Amino acid sequence: MRDEAGDRGLTVAKALHLIEDNELRVDRRTVIVVDEASMVGTPQLGRLLEASTAGRAKIVLVGDAYQLAPVKARGGMFEQLCEDLPWSQRLGEVWRMRDPAERDASLALRSARGNRLRKAIGWYRNRWRVLGVDVTNKRIAAERLTDQARVVFEGDYLREHITLGYAGTVASAQGVTIGRSNQYGVCWTILSDRASRAMAYVGMTRGRDENHLAIYPAVTNEAHHHDTETGIHRMHRGTKHAAAHALHAILTVNDDRAATMHTVAARTDRELLPTIVAALLDRNDQRCAERAQAWRRHTAQDRARDAAFERIAATTQQAAHRARSRGRGYGLEL
Repeated sequence: MRDEAGDRGLTVAKALHLIEDNELRVDRRTVIVVDEASMVGTPQLGRLLEASTAGRAKIVLVGDAYQLAPVKARGGMFEQLCEDLPWSQRLGEVWRMRDPAERDASLALRSARGNRLRKAIGWYRNRWRVLGVDVTNKRIAAERLTDQARVVFEGDYLREHITLGYAGTVASAQGVTIGRSNQYGVCWTILSDRASRAMAYVGMTRGRDENHLAIYPAVTNEAHHHDTETGIHRMHRGTKHAAAHALHAILTVNDDRAATMHTVAARTDRELLPTIVAALLDRNDQRCAERAQAWRRHTAQDRARDAAFERIAATTQQAAHRARSRGRGYGLEL
């Protein structure tokens, strides 16, 4: 919106309210772009699709189905549409992070499978501890836990590259990029070992230059972990292996991505489903197959038109080249 890419920005709830009151025109000239579509509840997304279809408008859903689901609402439709619609476009490269190694690691967090995930978790194990903050001389001392290497941030580097951060929920941070082209971006995420894979994935993909994750064990009985005399919570620092184990569990076990009832039913053996549900799934499979076939025909026609245009362009260039060659023999330039 800052770059004047669109002429109006609204929340989904506000847009639906205006559409229902006939205060927002949706017609053939309208393009609706829904950002963070995975966080839109299924009922709200369904109403948006109905409005765009009725007005013959174009609707573009943008998002990541592996990120956070809607809060207190049914979700999963965005991921189902990505699977069912053959023209869905998928980005295969990360641009937010500047470090290529971290880009690959973030994709491993997203897929959470195999040796690639284990390698990524090992990559994220490079931990630091703040040793002290010198307020008078404006210095920060830190130690790397793997090899006890120490560093002091001060002077120009401290002023230009280290800034005071702010705390917020993972949900509020989704879609945020920390750091700019002229500013170093570092993000710290603090999660319980019972957190979900989506929370870890979102938190670890906000910063351009560094993304760190601190995992603490969820305590079932806080009273046993407090000093009865001082009332202070006793902290216990874990090992890098414990941290890797906790992160692996979060990514592989705690996958709570939202799913539509249709998706859940589709993962079930058809013979175990009620007849009416199985029939609905069969019809949807048929529609998906027909849609995919129509899309293949459509793209084949586009490719044929592009190939014909290239042949015409090549023939025209060859004719022009021959004409110039003949003209040069007579001292003429045609």
